[in-house]
Amino acid sequence: MNHTTSRRAVAPVIATILLVAIAVVGGTLVFTFSSGVFNEQQLNTPAAIESLIITGYDARDTAARLAHNGTSVSGVTGVATPGAGLLAANDEVWIFVQNAGTNPIDIVTVTFAGTEYPFSATAASSTYNIADNSGLTSDQVLEAGEEATIIVDLANPIKIGRSGLVQISTGSGEFSEKIQIGRQLG
Repeated sequence: MNHTTSRRAVAPVIATILLVAIAVVGGTLVFTFSSGVFNEQQLNTPAAIESLIITGYDARDTAARLAHNGTSVSGVTGVATPGAGLLAANDEVWIFVQNAGTNPIDIVTVTFAGTEYPFSATAASSTYNIADNSGLTSDQVLEAGEEATIIVDLANPIKIGRSGLVQISTGSGEFSEKIQIGRQLG
């Protein structure tokens, strides 16, 4: 017994029209979705990415200190009590930094060993200063590619051999590194 089943297919012209319609609708959806995502992504992209590098530091118990460029900084005392086995109040820690980004960086706060220090354009007790290649600066902005030395005048004594965490807060982020008291790096 042979049963022949009659099968009918869609005509080739109708199949072609259906495939073209599906392709057009799919392409339109992908284009619409992509356009919306790219526009939204461009609006949410931050204007600048900050890149601050801590290139070294000088936390020795000595008055003989040099800035990031190997020069002394006039108007800065260096250390209050050399040879005391600790960095006492009013001794200094010098931190060498570089703006590795393409936009200026505004240094908002500097915290060292748990104490936040305010900015001062002149050497003052329990503050931080910034020295560039020409000496102490009057502002907290590092230009693109600029190297500088952040000079922290300590509010509290720290024993030699301990470490202190330096945190540099900027307009868009925070950069930190541990510093070994009594040592120099960079």
